[in-house]
Formats: sequence, C-alpha cells, structure tokens
Amino acid sequence: MFLSKIFKFILILSVIGSVYLFGVMSFKFSIFPFSYNLTGWVDWTSEQIFGKEINSYEKNKINSSYNESYTSLLFDFDVTWFSTDFKDSYGAIVPLSKAKIILVSQVGEIFEKDMKTGTLAKLKIPKILINEDDFKKFSLSNRLTSALGQFGVKDAILIKDKLAKKKLLISANYFDPIKKCMDFRIFKYDLSKYEDNWETVYISNPCISQHNGMPSWGGGLAFAENSSVLLSLGDVLHDGVNYKNLVSDINSDYGKVLLIDFDTKSKEIYSVGHRNPQGIIKTNSGNIIAVEHGPEGGDEINLILKGKDYGWPISTFGVNYNDFIWPLNPLNGSHDGYEQPLISWVPNIGPSDLTEIVTPNSLWKNDIIVSSLRANALLRLKFHDG
Repeated sequence: MFLSKIFKFILILSVIGSVYLFGVMSFKFSIFPFSYNLTGWVDWTSEQIFGKEINSYEKNKINSSYNESYTSLLFDFDVTWFSTDFKDSYGAIVPLSKAKIILVSQVGEIFEKDMKTGTLAKLKIPKILINEDDFKKFSLSNRLTSALGQFGVKDAILIKDKLAKKKLLISANYFDPIKKCMDFRIFKYDLSKYEDNWETVYISNPCISQHNGMPSWGGGLAFAENSSVLLSLGDVLHDGVNYKNLVSDINSDYGKVLLIDFDTKSKEIYSVGHRNPQGIIKTNSGNIIAVEHGPEGGDEINLILKGKDYGWPISTFGVNYNDFIWPLNPLNGSHDGYEQPLISWVPNIGPSDLTEIVTPNSLWKNDIIVSSLRANALLRLKFHDG
C-alpha cells in the first residue's frame, strides 16, 4: 500500500516535471504553443511531407473567375473576381492593359496573366536573386520561422521611356548568407533587351541583423520623373524602443522616403520620420501620397513633401502594443511639431497600397483607392484643397 502511494506520487511528479520542461523549452525556442506565428513551421513541415505545391502555370489549368454586381447610393458597378495563383503573402502586380498584368511572385519569378481567360504564363525573364533558400535555412535553424512568410518581393512598377523602351523595377528583401544580415534592394530589367540578369540599382544601408522586424520594411515604389523613382522604406523596428533608432540617423536609409535614380544609381533622402510606409504614388496633379502603418492606432495617409519630417518615432497618434502610450511621445496622441497626416485612422485599418483613378470619364476620376488589410476593404478617398 505504502509503495503504491510512493509510485503514484513519483508518477505525478514526473508528469508535472515533463509538462513544465515542455513549457520552458517551448517558450525558449519559440515553438508551439508560444510561437507567435506558426506559418513557417506548418509550410516547412507540409513541404517535407507532400512536396512543394505545383503552381497553376505548371498544371496548365485555367483559373476560374466570376462577376458580382453591387449597388451603392450613387450608382451601381460590377466587380470581377479572379482566383489567386500563389499562396504568397507578398509579391507585386503590374498592369499591362485591360486584359493583361505582370504578376511577380514573392520569390521573384515573373509571369503574365490573362485576365479574360485566367491563364498564367511564366515569362522568359530570369528570376531575381534574393537568396530566399539561404534565408529559409537560416530562419529555420535560428527559430525565425515567423519571418519566412514576410521575406521577398514588395512592389514593382513598369516604366516606359520616350523611346518606348520598357523597364521593370522590383523592390525586395535580400539576404546576405555570409554576413547573416538583410538589406533592401531595387532591381531593374530592360524588357526591350531580355538580358540574362537583373541589374541592382539600389542597396539599403546598413544591413539589418535583427530579423523580427519583417513586417516593417515598407518597400513601395512610385515613378517620380525621368529616370527617378520614389521608395518608401520602413524602420524595420529600429525606432529607439525595440532597437537602435535608425530613423533619426541621417546616415541610415530606414524610416524614410528616398529618391533614387535607376540609371546613375544615386540616391537622396526625400522625407524622414516614417514608420512603415508601404503604398506610394505620384498623382496626375503631381502630389506624392503614401499610406503608412502606425503602431497600435495611428495608421496614416500622408502628402509627402520634400525635406519634411513626419514625426516618427517621436510623434504618432498611435500607442505601443498592449499599452496606452507610445514611450517616446511626450504628448500622447499628438502630432505637434511635425508634418500632420492627411488622415490618421484610429483604430487601425492596416493600409497596404493605394492607386489613383485616371479613367477620363469616370465619376471617380482623380479619387484615391486605398486597400485595407484589417478591414478587408477598399476605401475611396477624395482629395480636395489639401
């Protein structure tokens, strides 16, 4: 009887000890249930078991589409929905015509999609070299699986010069397998030549060794003029609270909008004080407008003016996550002393990209459409007298 009680006691202690040890190890190595993002592990594991998913162009199938009609207070309109071709979280879409687009996958493969038939064709353009396989191995071996789904292509634009030559520019993360750090790059490809390689026209400075700031790279591209583009580059959590403040460092490219000449490869700082600016456009009237992710609350749409400071990381209408203040803002909920946003959304909408309607006879001509991640919506904004 006595030995039976001792055995039960030892068994209970063993179970408790095992559970405790599992909890400690799970927390230490950021695995289930303590990993904040299990996507990397799930994707990696399923790939080992089932192999990589075959893309639709390899299956040679035609993707389905369907139409829906919507009624608004002003007028009715039709929407055509297309199935997605990849599971990518990032990537880029470049309009070619009403019927065709260039589709850039998250890892830098180039396709052409026919919007009438839904068919996808891989173009004879080399894949961009960003070392995603090296980063995948590095992230898995260093428990950075949450970063896997956020690495890669962020934006792309097609530029047509006076001689009708077309250049495709793509912005993307780049992993240095030797230094184990990451920078941000702009790649250029001349579609009139169909060369063997992409040309790197911009590399961000410095190379970032902390890899949990993946959602804050920004990376929006907009054509400026002649051979220049605007790049919206985020702070990658280097805000003075999470890591060293690189936004206020004039020798750093982060937390800024940059003007980059893709022929001479020169750069200049256009504006400063940005947290995570993603979509950016230059409108027909010449205004430069960008959407920006704030912390908890404080998402913004900004009129970008040369030489101006937009406040981050000192000034924001948002607060720190799971808190009621932003630690560096002495006037909580204030944007005084810096450029004010045109709009600040509190709570956040998660603005991703924006575009201007330029159709001549449209009732929405010159209106701005903003895509919202959190609201799962498209927002129509009218820009009037600033």
